Amino acid sequence: MMSAIALLRRYRIHPDKALGQHFLVNDRIARRIVDATGVDAHTVVLEIGPGIGALTRQLVERARHVVGVEIDPALFRVLQAEFADCQNLTLLCQDICDLDITEVCRAHGVDDLIVVGNLPYNITGPVIERLLRYRSVIRLATIMVQQEVGARLTAPPGNKTYGALSVIVQYTYQPRLLFRVSPGHFIPRPAVQSVVMTLTPHPTPPVNVHDPDCLFRLVKAAFRHRRKMLHHALTGDLIPHPDAAQRAEIESCTGIDLRRRGETLSLAEFGRLADAIGQRHNRNETAKREM
Repeated sequence: MMSAIALLRRYRIHPDKALGQHFLVNDRIARRIVDATGVDAHTVVLEIGPGIGALTRQLVERARHVVGVEIDPALFRVLQAEFADCQNLTLLCQDICDLDITEVCRAHGVDDLIVVGNLPYNITGPVIERLLRYRSVIRLATIMVQQEVGARLTAPPGNKTYGALSVIVQYTYQPRLLFRVSPGHFIPRPAVQSVVMTLTPHPTPPVNVHDPDCLFRLVKAAFRHRRKMLHHALTGDLIPHPDAAQRAEIESCTGIDLRRRGETLSLAEFGRLADAIGQRHNRNETAKREM
């Protein structure tokens, strides 16, 4: 089978800037990425954006089955031609953000699968949201992302890159940075460094939260205006018209000073605050029904 560079030349492939295409052309790096997945002969793999098949070639040699989702029709046809004799590969020409990953598991008779992908920079956010939505059927995700994104997903409280995505991902997954990949391993060269990382789902959430949806809304509100103190940032749907007594009640039961900013709170603190706000909301709803 042809190398990635040979494929580019043979099919005269021109990367699509609108799709954020940067093709990995180093087979050694591709092997390191696939090694990190733990894929074996029993594994079903979902590959996001196979592109010119740098990872696909490695995956089909090890996995029970690979499902490659490629949005670019031209690349899809190249992959069909190059992997025509590959019995353990299914190629789908569609947007990964429209794919029901549960259906992929069902179609191949497995409870979960491994996700692998060199994510185009312009769809990293939507793909991460997809991984969060389908966390129950993902055993492990091994992804290559922009270094800045990797830093954000693993950032601790107080770090300048710590934000809503950091908290939400860390509630759902254990993110781990593995190694950097320099621009010279891609065609065309990206303007930034890339990192390979894994996202391993927590068997149980690292903090016990009564209502995860309340937690997620709280986190997004706290970082929407990250320089605001919490009692200002959370005013609205979460804490409607809070007065001094209501603030004091929340601070007393959580031990969290609402003059702090969201960027200083740990996941555990966000969990305590979400439960306190949720309990207060439930009491208010009960009081309204009894009136």
